[in-house]
This record gives sequence, C-alpha cells and structure tokens, in this order.
Amino acid sequence: MADTKKNIFEDIDENSDQRLLDLQTEHGFAVGDVSGVYDWEISKNDIEKNHMLGALDKSHQAGVNELNAATDAVVGGLEEKKDEAEDSYDIEAKAAVKAALQEEVGLPVKPDVPLMVMVTRLAGHKGLDLLCYIARRLMWEEDAQLLILGTGEAQYETFFKDLANQFPEQVAAKITFNLKLASRIYAGGDIYLMPSKSEPCGLSQMNAMRYGTVPVVHATGGLKDTVPPCDENGEGGLGFTFQSYNADDFYAAVKRALDLYNDNQEAFQALQKKEMEMDFSWNAPAKKYMALFENMLSW
Repeated sequence: MADTKKNIFEDIDENSDQRLLDLQTEHGFAVGDVSGVYDWEISKNDIEKNHMLGALDKSHQAGVNELNAATDAVVGGLEEKKDEAEDSYDIEAKAAVKAALQEEVGLPVKPDVPLMVMVTRLAGHKGLDLLCYIARRLMWEEDAQLLILGTGEAQYETFFKDLANQFPEQVAAKITFNLKLASRIYAGGDIYLMPSKSEPCGLSQMNAMRYGTVPVVHATGGLKDTVPPCDENGEGGLGFTFQSYNADDFYAAVKRALDLYNDNQEAFQALQKKEMEMDFSWNAPAKKYMALFENMLSW
C-alpha cells in the first residue's frame, strides 16, 4: 500500500521563505536563535517575527576574537605591522589607529576629541531616525566628531552627506561599501553608535568592543545580550544603553559616553580594556547549542 502521508514541504518554492519558516517553527522540536533576548521578544511580539529570517541568516560571533587593534596594523591604515605588544590590549596602539583614520576620512586629527562611529546599512530599522533627530544637536553642543560608513535608503544617504557639508570639521560621511575601511573604523573609533530598533544578534557591537570602541546601544535583542549597561563611571557593564526607543533617551546615553570620555579618561580606558579582553568566541555559545541538541536527542 502506497504511503499517502503528505510531505508538508512539497509545495514550497524558492520564493516562499516566510511559509517555509512558518512550517519549520510549527513542526520543529526546538527553535535555536542567536539571542536569548530576541527569542523572548519575537515570542511576545508579532512585529518582531518579521525579522526572524534575518536572525537565522546571521553568523553569530564568528571570528570576532581574531580582531586585535594592538597587533593588526592593517585596520589602522598603517603600512607596517606592529610588533607584538607586551600587553595584547594596547590602548596607545589604538590612539595611533584613530589618528590615521581621522586623516584618512578628512577629519581634523585631534586625539582628545571623541570620535563617534557607525558602520551600518542606512535604514530606519537601524535606528537612523533617532540619530538624524539628534545629530545636529550633538554637533552644536559637543566638541565631538562623527563618522558614518554605509549605503542604503536615499533619505539617509542625503542626510549624512548634508550633515558632513554643514559640519566639515566634525562629520565625515562615507556613502559606500568598504570592508577594509569598516575594520579601520571599528578600530579607530572611541564610541560606537548602534541604536537599532530591534536586533536579532548584532555583530558590530562585538567587533567594536574587541577594538576597545565603547558601544552605545538600544537595549534590545542581541544588543541587550552582549552589552550589559555600565553606570556613568563606566563600571558594572560594557557600554551605555537606553531602554525606550526614542531620541531623547538615545541622546542621554550618548551624552553619558561623551561625558565619561571627556571627564575621566582613566575610567574610559579601563572600560575599553575590559571590552577588549571579553571572550566573544564560539566557546560559550557552542556549549549552549550542544546542550540544546543533546536535550532534543533525549526526547
């Protein structure tokens, strides 16, 4: 007698990603996500489920531990590789990277001025609406620099080009895709901005921290997993966070980071070194995945 059991996947074509995802989550034994917080968020919020495909496509934390601002001279645009430092997490080496980056992108080389950076797809989902809302206020009120790298929606490309024209001594906008420049930006920045509306995992904040670039993030998804909040003295966490998705809260978090940089360099550098020493390798996540798989096999 022929097997009449219907294959639930037989009607799925290559353009039916969402339907395939629905079937997988409906019939699967477990769902493995790249972020515990994001997993909770999408289970509570139907809107977040629209971003789940992006979560499944992420390569969680791959290679982050290979980054090192002290020994990888390429990221700083330097011509020769730095000899192995006695201290692998050398803040002084980072200062040289920052100066080379400022010169490369056309900003004044000012070692004492905080350099805020962002490498991103230029889309509203990445929190750019918040940054656009506060950017001019930041430039007017703070002695700081801002460097943006990315391409995307025309409205944001135009905004940051105009911002750079309005504040040529403070803002550089590189509207392009350039992986090598991205690495130099992660390494040379002082503060990394990542106000994403939601984030399945997020690699940029981990790349930034590996280079000692202090993140300012919206406490959501993988950002909340990987960037525990520190206080105004840079203690108790790894970066500066804001809970509510609004421009005022984002501005306040950026201001806390800038104040620490300007008022207490010793504490700021201690935070940088703490971040650079964090383990963002596969070591811990791999054990969790193995525990999940072993638990499934026992059912």
